[in-house]
Amino acid sequence: EEMGYTALMILNGQRGFHNELSIYFEDDNEADVVKKIEDLKYTFYSTEIITIEKAIKPVYENYQGKDNVIQNIIEFIPKDLEQAGFTSGQYKAYIRDFRENDYRTYIVVEDNEGNMWIKQASISDNGDIGPGRTFDVTGGLKELAAKYKDAAIKEIDVTVP
Repeated sequence: EEMGYTALMILNGQRGFHNELSIYFEDDNEADVVKKIEDLKYTFYSTEIITIEKAIKPVYENYQGKDNVIQNIIEFIPKDLEQAGFTSGQYKAYIRDFRENDYRTYIVVEDNEGNMWIKQASISDNGDIGPGRTFDVTGGLKELAAKYKDAAIKEIDVTVP
């Protein structure tokens, strides 16, 4: 069993704690982690010993307003692809499912030649969708893209003008 020291920052918003870490750093030396916390002027909240269990598939439940968020994502995708400089044409988009306290989801975009990208989409407290980073799917990201496609709540055809 390995032992180390990790500092985590998990944001708490209107819909509860985020499901993704905002910031983390780790070291074998506790003093180095504490120094980094102090250097960055973060607030130290608590000391806990945690055990990281094997990852499991998340449970995505329906919630009031989820259909509205999905519709907003569907409307967002073509505009976002166009603004990101995607070539005019047809694409498939797979919207990864999300929970009520997710402040971001991911969209796998695939062209007719099998090229893929992962796009981040932020989800605001009122269900509006904002742009995020775009990643070319190569190497290790192929496995991640496949997992996002497997967890898709919606698959849509998209036309970029």
